[in-house]
Amino acid sequence: EAGKLVGEIVMPFTGVPSSILGQIISYSPAGLLKGIYKTGKVITGKFPEMQRQAAQEVGRGVVGTGIFALGSYLMGKGLITGQPKDAEEQRLWDTQNKPRNSIMIGGKWRSLNSIGPEAVVFLAGSKYNEEMSQPDKNIGTYGATLGKDFLDQSFLTGIQQPVNALT
Repeated sequence: EAGKLVGEIVMPFTGVPSSILGQIISYSPAGLLKGIYKTGKVITGKFPEMQRQAAQEVGRGVVGTGIFALGSYLMGKGLITGQPKDAEEQRLWDTQNKPRNSIMIGGKWRSLNSIGPEAVVFLAGSKYNEEMSQPDKNIGTYGATLGKDFLDQSFLTGIQQPVNALT
């Protein structure tokens, strides 16, 4: 009972991050695959009432996949920053006035955190490019950096401190 009370005080809106995460997945290549799967069910006649939902999921997935691809492309051009790999890279970025999770627009670095959940899909694409261009490609590292980027979003500021305390 006391643990539940503490949880309510520390993290009163736990449903919000999970809802946002669900939308992030919808607007991603994974969401596109889910939409295509549902479209297949509609086409085969198994669930014709799913037509609207399948179309929405495919649409969201296409948009999100485009955002993901754009993030990957811009990372390849050096126009996006993610999270620094280590303290040495962080110091280098500090001397270059290069903030993390930012995009170069008009000669200035602009934060991606302010655009909301779409930034996570954008950064996921950039992270994918960055990780897959490493000689020791590691999907686990890719997943961990995505989690860090998700927690770094402005809409999750309240949940960051308790999560950091637990990890």
